[in-house]
Amino acid sequence: MNKQLGRNQQGITIIEVLIAMLILAVGLLGMASLQVRAVSDTSNASYRSIAIYYANDMADRMRANGTGITNGNYNSAAGGSEKAACLTTAGCSSADMAIHDKWEWSQNLGRSLPGGTGTIAVNAGVYTVDVSWTDRVAQDATGTAVSRIQLSFEP
Repeated sequence: MNKQLGRNQQGITIIEVLIAMLILAVGLLGMASLQVRAVSDTSNASYRSIAIYYANDMADRMRANGTGITNGNYNSAAGGSEKAACLTTAGCSSADMAIHDKWEWSQNLGRSLPGGTGTIAVNAGVYTVDVSWTDRVAQDATGTAVSRIQLSFEP
């Protein structure tokens, strides 16, 4: 009886080969999708790190210019412009330094983050620095999404 079973099975059929190729193709497509998602998430994480860095950068600038905080020069991110006198040690008032800080911070956000913008708000002595940017891909969706981080502190 064993001889008869061995004679009927002479090789694999083309259907079995096609099914194996289909399973392999689905697995490879899944791996490619996983790789694309990993690259996208790495990019988004990099943007988040940059945003946190610049939020802390503005907080440090504000803490370094205590007179500017006291005078209300950092109550908003508006009104920034380049002040060449603030690039040296002489000829820069605390108000000029605040104006220059806001301008330089805004420029850095625009260069380092896609669609990067920042705002500063104060409420009862607590400052909130908000940085927003455009992520490459929104989580669980297609297209882009606006992400943001907020840093609140008392100088």
